Formats: sequence, structure tokens, C-alpha cells
Amino acid sequence: MDESDTLYSKIAVAFEGRAELFVADRETHLLRCFWGGITANSISMDCVSADDESEKHLFTLQVSDDGIGMLSEADKTLGLFRRTNENPSPRE
Repeated sequence: MDESDTLYSKIAVAFEGRAELFVADRETHLLRCFWGGITANSISMDCVSADDESEKHLFTLQVSDDGIGMLSEADKTLGLFRRTNENPSPRE
């Protein structure tokens, strides 16, 4: 599996416990999430669809020392992501 083998194109994790998942053909996020730490390099993400709040997902994101993140749901790997140093501007 490589970074192109996933439905999701980007995961944006913010320090304050929020995250967003994006798909390639959409400018705004598809899922919005609240996250909590599991270990020093993994988080649990409780997400809802931006289009239908009854659609819920529980993901785990585990990041290795070399900056590769593995997104999984119910022990199924959904994709691999490379960590970047993006610093999104604060929302107003």
C-alpha cells in the first residue's frame, strides 16, 4: 500500500484535539474529527461526515519515527500518509 491507495488525500491534525480528513476532488474537508492520544505516536479520531452527521467513523492514526502515518478503521489499514510541516493559519 502506498499513499495513493486511499480514499483520503490529506489528514490535518490540529493541536487542540481537532482533525479533518480530505478527499482529492473536494476543496473542503469530508470528515471532521475530535482526537485523543493513545500512545506517544498514535491517536484515536472520532469523526463525522461534513455532509451527513449520522455517518460516523472511528479511526486510528499511528505515525512512525520516519513520519509515515497509517490510518486504520476497525483494524483495517485505509492508507499511508507522509507527515508535512504545514502550519495552517488560525480560524477566525
